[in-house]
Amino acid sequence: MLGLGEHIPYLISMSLMVSGVDTFIQARRPFGIGIGLICVQGTSFAFLSSVLAAGFVAKGKDSGCY
Repeated sequence: MLGLGEHIPYLISMSLMVSGVDTFIQARRPFGIGIGLICVQGTSFAFLSSVLAAGFVAKGKDSGCY
């Protein structure tokens, strides 16, 4: 839809990388954030609607979200 064909692997890689950072934050409790237990954070494709909406706004197209 947005012409991100070659960038899709990077989006998936970044979401997995952020999941790893989130797992580290949950386990280590830096600055009192997190629960202090190994709570593996995962990713899903629920973020795609937000990415598409932001992409349509950035491209100046009608995203259908107001």
